[in-house]
Amino acid sequence: MKTLPRKRTKSKNRYLNRYVMLIILLIFFIIAVAFLFNSPAIKLKKIDVAGGQLSCTDFTQIKEIISQYKGNLLLINEQKIKDELKDKFICVGDIQMEKKFPDELKIQVFKRNPIALFSKLIYFDATSSAKLSEIIESTESAKVLNFSPSDQRFLVDKEGILFEKSSGSSNAPNVYLNEELTLGQIFSADLIGSISKIFEKLNLLGIPSGQFIIIDRRIFVYSSDKKIIFKIDGTLETQLASLQLIVEKAKINSDILEFIDLRFDKPVVRYGQGQNNLRN
Repeated sequence: MKTLPRKRTKSKNRYLNRYVMLIILLIFFIIAVAFLFNSPAIKLKKIDVAGGQLSCTDFTQIKEIISQYKGNLLLINEQKIKDELKDKFICVGDIQMEKKFPDELKIQVFKRNPIALFSKLIYFDATSSAKLSEIIESTESAKVLNFSPSDQRFLVDKEGILFEKSSGSSNAPNVYLNEELTLGQIFSADLIGSISKIFEKLNLLGIPSGQFIIIDRRIFVYSSDKKIIFKIDGTLETQLASLQLIVEKAKINSDILEFIDLRFDKPVVRYGQGQNNLRN
């Protein structure tokens, strides 16, 4: 019976020793972490920037901004750097960053890629509906369109941002809007998505996209041989499916399509060279 207290004492001593060891290990851990985060060995010293040519900045300017974040490589906030670069330089699209220990930050900068060329559309003095009718009935776009000056032509990317002025032509769709345009202006994802989907479908069907004209939530496509009207709403996928059926049917029947209005449940189709007009 007298041995029981000794066992309890040994047990208490064992737990006490473990507790002391844990405290010692914790202290060593804290010291090691503090040393690591304050060690000059892992402070940012090298900044390597690569990527394509940018229209609004250069790698030197980018390095100057990043150099302000010099400090421990572990503590550098990558997202904060990305946000600042994209805020300062509108032509910068995506940024990839990699920390190369002990002291280097590698950055890959990607420019914004245009999905369309937006231009201000200048009409004759008329109401919106009259303008659209004038375009539809015109046989040549030049009768209705007056090309805008260079400061009203901008490249737009998938985020809907007008990121660069353009004075020349572009392989992207030419989109004309009846409104003032400014660098940095942002258009809705709904509009940008609609333009992209229409452009892809036209390419798939072998229809030259020509010019996109946007008026009052309507997209009018003027190509070399036909005119097509879309409505920007939740039915765009249905409109694109109808367009495909109409084009495929016309190919089978050797019909020449001149005009397609997809805004209605039953699209309006007009054929060329004296063929009968009909509503599908």
